[in-house]
Amino acid sequence: MDRNTIEQELTTHLSAVAAGRGKSGPIDADRPFFETGILDSLSLLDFVAFVEKRYEIDISGRDIVPENFGSLRSVTDYVLGRLQRPVQQP
Repeated sequence: MDRNTIEQELTTHLSAVAAGRGKSGPIDADRPFFETGILDSLSLLDFVAFVEKRYEIDISGRDIVPENFGSLRSVTDYVLGRLQRPVQQP
């Protein structure tokens, strides 16, 4: 799976979430979700669950940080990285 496909799928999902929160318009890949109001702390957990299910990856609580889930670009990078490397056991 390539970067563009992942970013488009995430954008589609986030657009639906944003619409449900009364937000509309394009999603800037670099603007923080909390700053734009696309996600809040509860919807972030739902989004993480979506990412886990869609990309068949397990996401550790310690991975749910702004560097990985703060913006569209950071989530895309995180997912791409997880899909390209084998799972490491703790």
